[in-house]
Amino acid sequence: MTKKNEIFTKKIYEILNDLISKYKSASDILIIGGDFNARIDRKSNDNEVFMGTCTRNTDRNSDGNYLAILCSNNHIYISNTHFNHREC
Repeated sequence: MTKKNEIFTKKIYEILNDLISKYKSASDILIIGGDFNARIDRKSNDNEVFMGTCTRNTDRNSDGNYLAILCSNNHIYISNTHFNHREC
């Protein structure tokens, strides 16, 4: 990832984090959709409660790191990792 792209990506995740903080309450259901170009690898430890065990066998990329941090900090679950894929 180029420096310019990383700055842009970091800014997008900061904006998302601010919006989540502003609008999410404990009783709300929050759905975030989009193409984040994030690759989330397999759950590395039991502390990663923001994801399930069904992921594709890919290495986590930098966008995946940003997504993992966003979800972990805001108690958001990556639902696509809950459902069985062919590779899972």
